[in-house]
Amino acid sequence: MYSPRFRYYSALLLAILLASASSALAAVPVKINPPQEPVQVSAADLELELSSPSLSVDIGSTMTVTMSVKNLGEHDALNVRLDDNLPAGWSYVDPKVPAALNLGAIKTGRSKKIAVPITIGEKSPAGAIAYEVVARADNADPVENFVTITVRPGQVLGATDEQLAETGTSAASLYWLLFGLGLIVAGTKVLHRSSKYTSLRR
Repeated sequence: MYSPRFRYYSALLLAILLASASSALAAVPVKINPPQEPVQVSAADLELELSSPSLSVDIGSTMTVTMSVKNLGEHDALNVRLDDNLPAGWSYVDPKVPAALNLGAIKTGRSKKIAVPITIGEKSPAGAIAYEVVARADNADPVENFVTITVRPGQVLGATDEQLAETGTSAASLYWLLFGLGLIVAGTKVLHRSSKYTSLRR
């Protein structure tokens, strides 16, 4: 067993060592790094154009919309992509179209173009419909544009001349169609009567 005097001086020495170590650590300067500013990405400037050779289509038909994105900025546009809003009843002819709308990088002064075939389904509303597309990039403000497509409804029997004109069907063509059906019905009745008369004579 250690004597009380030994334990006293041991504790005193340990206290002195701890105090010296604390003083030494306090004297060491601590270097604090200043906060880093976010890396500035050079901005691009996008331009979006939409066009279609068929601005008036029938329900059940297919049309093609061409989307062209040009970089007007002084720096390359990064990760350019197109986001569209298909109206109700419209669908892509090719299911791979959503992946093709990711255009990647576009160099300054250059453009990329994609043609998108679209089917106008039976559930599509008729009339003037705006097809909206947004071009985005990691270093550019989004740009929105649209093209207006007039969707014509299907032909309805008994429609007015104005409705037939909208569907592209003339009143004359409907008249000749009904006239032809009338001739077929009349001919059927004549043949039936002739056959009945012949059987009676026999």
